[in-house]
Amino acid sequence: RTTRLVLTRTLQGWGYDVIATEDGEAAWRALCDNNVRLVLSDWEMPELDGPGLCERIRTSERRYAYIILLTSHGASSTHVVEGLDAGADDYVAKPFNPAELRARLSVGRRILSLQDDLAGKNQELARANAELSRIATTDPLLQIGNRRSFEDVLAHTHQTARNKGTSYAVYLADIDHFKGFNDRHGHAFGDKVLASVAATLRESLGSDGQLFRYGGEEIIAVAPSQ
Repeated sequence: RTTRLVLTRTLQGWGYDVIATEDGEAAWRALCDNNVRLVLSDWEMPELDGPGLCERIRTSERRYAYIILLTSHGASSTHVVEGLDAGADDYVAKPFNPAELRARLSVGRRILSLQDDLAGKNQELARANAELSRIATTDPLLQIGNRRSFEDVLAHTHQTARNKGTSYAVYLADIDHFKGFNDRHGHAFGDKVLASVAATLRESLGSDGQLFRYGGEEIIAVAPSQ
């Protein structure tokens, strides 16, 4: 209790918002209820000890937290290895040195900041990849699938139908005399006709299948059985 009170006041003096708990289970409940990024945990606690708390945090799907274990075991290599294996990022010996603790907390904050930056970049990359994939599989004029995506969907639909013993349908629509229409009215107007036909087919198909531009004025649909 004394260490907890001294630690709380020290951390608050450094500008941290502190949630102080009396044992490992209470700490875990606090972690579940709050967006905690820095964890200072005693090694020896009732209900759930420090390494046990570390393991529970690391096996959960919560946002990453930087964990520092406070231990009276000093720099014993056996205990250090045990704590790190359990998921701790660092350790501080008790009684803690305020200057050392403040420096180690600063390291934790830097690491968390780097992780957040990396996570943000990964999200941007994932969005970019998703957009590139959409562009690569979408006809830019009609905003439906292209021939490449049709072949992928057909292969997947066919395999699924074989595995389940079900059926599927493939519809092909070919606009008659489209070349003559383009020659007479121009390609820009022909593009509008194609887009209108695609929109009508997409509306008719609804959620029962997928639509693709097979080539030129040919539009194809794949509809698996329900």
